[in-house]
Amino acid sequence: MTIRRKKSEEHIRKHRESLLKYWADPKRSYQTRMQISKKVSLYQKGKPKTESHLLSLKETRVGGFWYGNVRYNDYKNTGNKYCFLWNEDLKERIRAYWGYASVLSGKTKDDNNGKELSCHHVYYQKQACCKWDSDMGKYYAIIDLGSNRHPCYYKHYITGDPNKFVPLTREEHMATNFNRLDWIEIFERIILRNGGKSYFTKKDVQ
Repeated sequence: MTIRRKKSEEHIRKHRESLLKYWADPKRSYQTRMQISKKVSLYQKGKPKTESHLLSLKETRVGGFWYGNVRYNDYKNTGNKYCFLWNEDLKERIRAYWGYASVLSGKTKDDNNGKELSCHHVYYQKQACCKWDSDMGKYYAIIDLGSNRHPCYYKHYITGDPNKFVPLTREEHMATNFNRLDWIEIFERIILRNGGKSYFTKKDVQ
């Protein structure tokens, strides 16, 4: 299992010194810096994407859209790439079921820089539920085992309830982006030990 390591203070210091030395060169004037800044893309600047940019992104996806996403027109109108079931009410019921603590470390909101714990879909789907394969008689999820540049899609068949969720700290949630099949197995075992449930239904909290 690969977890990104925090950069050492020595590494950060050397990187900072190299940057200061680079920009201390008189050849790199204020005008030069402004020219470089203007060349930074809209995406890097964090500005809203234009409609033509969104359309170009759409064409790069498998089948035009990534698995679980809404259609382009819905995304353009709402800006929401998750289905309506994946909402704050569900997230709150997930956190409450697990006692508002991470399933891996037991850390709470106070240990997460005061932010609510992330709610992780065990099968990495942007929908609250997964897809049904009538031929196999099973639910499945499309898991991306690659990277943003080189995606590698894997059809993973699910045993039991496909709606499995766990609360995690921000750092733990980031770590789950690697070795995804291993993490799926880990969370499945945790949920199984907990009786097979991972969230309160609406009836449970009424």
